[in-house]
Amino acid sequence: MFSPLEQFQTSLVYPISFWFVDFSITNFGTTIFLFVILISMLGRFSILNNLKIYKLTVKSYILMSIYSFVSNVLVQQTGNKGRPYIHFALTIFLLILCSNFFGLTVVGFTVTAQLTVTVGLALALNLGLVLLGFYLHGFHFFKFFVPSGIPILLVPFMVIIEVFSYSIRSVSLSVRLFANMMAGHTLLHIIGSFFITLFWTYSNYYLASLAFILLFAISILEIVIAFLQAYIFLILFCIYLNDALTGGAH
Repeated sequence: MFSPLEQFQTSLVYPISFWFVDFSITNFGTTIFLFVILISMLGRFSILNNLKIYKLTVKSYILMSIYSFVSNVLVQQTGNKGRPYIHFALTIFLLILCSNFFGLTVVGFTVTAQLTVTVGLALALNLGLVLLGFYLHGFHFFKFFVPSGIPILLVPFMVIIEVFSYSIRSVSLSVRLFANMMAGHTLLHIIGSFFITLFWTYSNYYLASLAFILLFAISILEIVIAFLQAYIFLILFCIYLNDALTGGAH
């Protein structure tokens, strides 16, 4: 790997094609498949299907802590009306969290550093929330785009501003996650390459040790950022969910 950006490229693992349809296995598809299996296993063993834990283990304690954390965030932002969506919010949080942490491993492919993934996820969530709001409140949901208490002459301008502001939500969800993951992993690759060059090529152990310390510190920071970005995505989703649940209330 010569370029720091090569780690984000989708590579072919095994070519499979049938007629004109390409079913080739890639590192991207394999990673997504592993996350689906992992989250499904978590649901089977502990909290996604039921909350009955008969034996307290480290695994069950960690999973219950994650469940309680997501549940508390959801209830704080939406109240009790958001409780039916706890499993959906938990799935989103686990998907992003697993993707971020898996990208920090040696063989990991960072799915959340793909702009198509983050934009697609953000657009799908926002579209789903609009449909949910329309389903719950009908046309009254569109009052959300008309702030109350403004002169009638300003309504068209405010509607345009509100619609644009609402559309920006997809950008705030996707670009923030994508940029942080790509920037952090790129920096780790640069510092790691610098350390290897100093240690093996130039045998400069003093500078290599400084580079290793810096690499270790950035790795710890990336672990924190991986969790923080999943938390930010979760809390923004809960805020937007609350808007869909409350309808046009301002």
